[in-house]
Amino acid sequence: MRKIILIVALVSLCLASCKEKEGFVINGNISGDEAASGKVSLVCGTPEGMKVLAEGKMKNGKFSLKGKVDVPTFAVIDIDMNLVSEEEENYDYTKLVSTNLYVENSEITYSGDVKTLPISYMGGEEGRNSVPPVITGSVSNKEYEEFMAYIAPFQKEYGILSNKYSEEYLIPYFEGAVNPIERGMELAELMDKADAKVKKATKEYILSHPVSPVSFDQFLWSIMTEVDATKSEILATYRAIEPYAKSRSDYEMIKKIIERISKIAIGEVYPDIRLENLNGEIVPLSSVIPKGKLVLLEFWASWCSPCRGEIPHLKKVYEKYKKMGFEVVSVSVDDSVDEWKKAVKEEKMDWIQLRDPAGYAVSSATYDVYNISGVPTCIMIGRDGRFIKSNMRGAFLDRFMLGYFNK
Repeated sequence: MRKIILIVALVSLCLASCKEKEGFVINGNISGDEAASGKVSLVCGTPEGMKVLAEGKMKNGKFSLKGKVDVPTFAVIDIDMNLVSEEEENYDYTKLVSTNLYVENSEITYSGDVKTLPISYMGGEEGRNSVPPVITGSVSNKEYEEFMAYIAPFQKEYGILSNKYSEEYLIPYFEGAVNPIERGMELAELMDKADAKVKKATKEYILSHPVSPVSFDQFLWSIMTEVDATKSEILATYRAIEPYAKSRSDYEMIKKIIERISKIAIGEVYPDIRLENLNGEIVPLSSVIPKGKLVLLEFWASWCSPCRGEIPHLKKVYEKYKKMGFEVVSVSVDDSVDEWKKAVKEEKMDWIQLRDPAGYAVSSATYDVYNISGVPTCIMIGRDGRFIKSNMRGAFLDRFMLGYFNK
């Protein structure tokens, strides 16, 4: 299974323009016998999906990629040293190395050792002495490396806690441990504090480097992946980088993104959208959100394993708090009505069930309005109909509920 590589600020990348530039050239030199041959591709994210910026072949550990970008672009170099296609049974994912980098129209060099380059296989880094490649010739990539070094201590702290959360809460919970909830809530609190440090450091970097493409992308990523800031906080940071944003050809689109995200910020009233109920009727979301109750808005899909894995826990939370004024509204992004209804029946989900008629698509209301680009996504709505908090899953949900109703 390939590691899912986060493409920062997808909507800001790979845009065409009329600016006259020479373009980029990436010259690679990979040492080691296993690097004799392979396929090399440079890809970035767009609203429509992944886009290939350049591709070529590696021979005797050397490759060259050529192309052109409008702005410094966050991308991924994949070097595949397999002799068979990814669909073949004997495909070896440990022979696929991936590197994040910023590409700009300049001459860029990429060098590393095949035995230590970070591989793209989830879990494949265990026991491996990973060393990132040396990349030169890209000013924006140098800024990216500086940014990553700046937040590294905070990310390391969060990463350690995240591993503990998995080992001491998630795995024991799914293996049937009697009560890992207390430990889970302890770790959830520590993770929230560590995450706040990462976000604080990221914001500090953005404000101190307002004309950097790295700052621009980090800002977009921070609001596109999980909105846990108020509208005023989002706009305050945006004002700092807006002069740079105005210089880009995608400025009008960026303004629309800010406008959309501001409507789902913490403290804002939830926007109404039209969804399908189990009877096949198209109804407004507001018709099922009870007034005066705490509501968990849960976006999920029948094909999503983490979503299905969370349902037994969510059922326990629902049973514990529903008499205290708590409700759950599940919104499926399933393309198939039959698969959605089948999963609801199998999981015995006895709370409110809806589905986006457009399914899992960029043109859907869940994406266009609620910015749901991945599931599960769980957002808490207060008794006044305003957003309170995101990331409401597992022990994070338990911790929030305990604190909310104890008040």
